[in-house]
Amino acid sequence: MRKATFTLIILLAYFIRAYSQSPSFNNPNQGNMPFAPQMTTLDTALIKVYYKLEFKKDSTQEDKTEAQTILLLGDRYTLFTDYYLFMSDSIAQAVDKEKKGQLEATSKLFNLWGQKKYKQWNICDLRNNIVIKREQVEARYYEYEEKLPIIDWHLINKDTLINGLKCGKATCKYRGRDYIAWYLKDISLPFGPYLFYGLPGLIAIIKDRKDNYVFTLNGLEDNLPYLAPIYFTQTTLFYKDTREKIRATIQKIYNRPTDIMLQDPIMKIDAGTMQKLDRSSEPYNPIELE
Repeated sequence: MRKATFTLIILLAYFIRAYSQSPSFNNPNQGNMPFAPQMTTLDTALIKVYYKLEFKKDSTQEDKTEAQTILLLGDRYTLFTDYYLFMSDSIAQAVDKEKKGQLEATSKLFNLWGQKKYKQWNICDLRNNIVIKREQVEARYYEYEEKLPIIDWHLINKDTLINGLKCGKATCKYRGRDYIAWYLKDISLPFGPYLFYGLPGLIAIIKDRKDNYVFTLNGLEDNLPYLAPIYFTQTTLFYKDTREKIRATIQKIYNRPTDIMLQDPIMKIDAGTMQKLDRSSEPYNPIELE
């Protein structure tokens, strides 16, 4: 309980620092500064695909966290992230465009942020075969860029009906985990959740053999009646480096979460309180083990 309370205090401190330059909400029509984070639009989505994600934060426990994710498919880019994160950015952008309603939108945004469970932002540059990955850990964001990994799929000659839809089956090894996937034979989109791609149909279900990560298709929209941007947001408390260094940094944070956060100069805690803090590690079960 002490650890949870301390973490909340730290997150609030980071929030205050990150938004100390934001406009006051006393006047809902105040527009001196943007309500939404700065956005860089890369492409426009032609198709939206939705996946339910069930994952274990602790691989030694059976408890799973459930998240709703979204995959945006464009001509040049794809974006995979948390659905509620995408919605909160969309609402904030709409408020800026209309230049009103900040006060009303604030409560909606806090509700959406509370439902956000998947804290990664994966953008694929289809023309250059590059993936940009951003991950939120506590209140900070970590990013690296790499070549889009090639997945060696093994197709299994056995069709399956899932919810009345004809599906093919395939397996692969991907960065430390063994996966089984079922893909829709009648929807020839070679995409799926996270960075899984390259099958001859849209992925309907993919899971690792130990059930640490399970993605299940639960929605699809095409012929979108409105523009849905594929974009990056600019944020403070942001760090960019190589994949190896970012992964090592995040691992260190989970191993020593309290000590790492106390290194930030914003934290001022007396010696008595320091001695009582819980310095135990937190479970870390990333989708990529290697």
